[in-house]
Amino acid sequence: MNYNKFKQSSRVTDHNSPKSLYERHLMSMAIIPGHCNLISNTVKNTIAITKSETPLTFKFMIEGTKTEVEITLQSIETLDQHQLDIWTKAFRNAAIKCRWTEETQLQVLDALISEPVRTYLESKRTIDNKLDHLVHYQYPLFDVQKYLSKLKTLKQVDFKTIDEYFQEVKKNTEMLRNCRNYKSEKMEEIINDTFMTGLGEKTLIKMQEKKTNNFRDT
Repeated sequence: MNYNKFKQSSRVTDHNSPKSLYERHLMSMAIIPGHCNLISNTVKNTIAITKSETPLTFKFMIEGTKTEVEITLQSIETLDQHQLDIWTKAFRNAAIKCRWTEETQLQVLDALISEPVRTYLESKRTIDNKLDHLVHYQYPLFDVQKYLSKLKTLKQVDFKTIDEYFQEVKKNTEMLRNCRNYKSEKMEEIINDTFMTGLGEKTLIKMQEKKTNNFRDT
C-alpha cells in the first residue's frame, strides 16, 4: 500500500471535516495514538488527533528556525485530577506556540477532556470562558474573602528573608486572581499594596531613604 498517497488522501478539508478531532482521527488513522501532528494555521489549518487517556503531544516549529519542539498536555478525566490553574496555563501556552485559532483550541480541548468534564463546561462557549471555568472549579468565587484575609495577615517579620515574604505575597495573590480573573495591572497593584503594608520597620525606613514605594525597588 502506498502510505504517502493514503496519508494525503486522509487529510481533513473544509468540506469533509467532522466537528470532533477524535472522529477525524478515526477517519484518517494517520496518527500514532496519543500524539498530534499540527501544521500551523499560517500554512494549513489541519489537525488530526486521537483521544485517549495518555498525554497528547503537539509538535511545532520555532519561528525562524528548523527546530521542532514538542508540547505535551495531559488529558482531564476528572475535575479533581490536576491542578487546573497550572493545566490551563500549559494549554494556553501550547495554543500560543502552535498558533491555534479559537476553533482549533476548542477542538483540542474537547479531545482532552472526558464526558463529565465536558458536561461541566457545556454552558461556556468561548475557549477563555471554558478555561476560566475550569480554574474556578478549583478556586471558586466564594474563596475570595479567604485569600483577601490571608493577604492581610502576611508580615515580613514572619519570614527569614524578604524574598520568601514576597513569594508568599505573590502566591496568595495568584490564588486570588484565579477566583476573580484579575488582569495583570490589578495583580501588580494588590501585590505592591500587600507587600508594602506588611514590611518591617527597618525595611520601610530604608525604602523611605531611597524615596520609593514599590516592591520592585526592594
